[in-house]
Amino acid sequence: MIILSDDIIFRKAVIHLLNVELGKFAPAQDLFMMQPDVIELVRKQVCYLLNSDELKAADWNTKEPVFQKLEQMNEKDDKSFIQTSAYLADRLFDIMCDSVEIPSADLLYLSFQTNQEIYYALIKLNYQNSFMHELMKYDNEEIISNIRHKKILPLGKRISEGIIFNLSLQKVMLKEKKYEMLNGDKIYYLTERFLRSIAQTEAKRKYQILSSTIKIINKKYPEDGLEHQMVQKLLL
Repeated sequence: MIILSDDIIFRKAVIHLLNVELGKFAPAQDLFMMQPDVIELVRKQVCYLLNSDELKAADWNTKEPVFQKLEQMNEKDDKSFIQTSAYLADRLFDIMCDSVEIPSADLLYLSFQTNQEIYYALIKLNYQNSFMHELMKYDNEEIISNIRHKKILPLGKRISEGIIFNLSLQKVMLKEKKYEMLNGDKIYYLTERFLRSIAQTEAKRKYQILSSTIKIINKKYPEDGLEHQMVQKLLL
């Protein structure tokens, strides 16, 4: 079922700073009050995440700390909401520090509802290197210089990492990327280290595997392959 951005209603949000390069974890102390333009941007990103063909399901494991904390949280209580999100952010930050590849980020934790179901989302707003111009005067001459700075999610940029939880259905879905850890292993750290769960193959990857398999069969057995069979059916 396709979910539209207008179907998403935000309930609460909090944002934490996870700066691996500086070794700085700054948990939020208060709820994040989003302005209307930010609400619209985040709503579109959550909608994209929910409808993405790169979204995959993972097992709900009540024995693991992440799921236990979510089940114990009282979403209606601001203190419980903030403390739970801070615990999750701290846990994620420790894992991020075990890699030189995982980008620093602002971690947005929010609750929202759609189709009468309440969801919780962890959205990783990865920092990106960018440049801005600065106009300076030197010896009465104007000089334009470039300043390197970091920015979070720019307009039009899609989320590359995020997790969505539905407690009532005990369902977790995520979009993630592989990164190399300090021990040399390249892993899906959100599934394997953060959730400690097992994820299914996303729809996009399933299609790629199926297409690749069909091409191999057709190439190896041109007279018996799937493409030949489809042509024969069309001729009947």
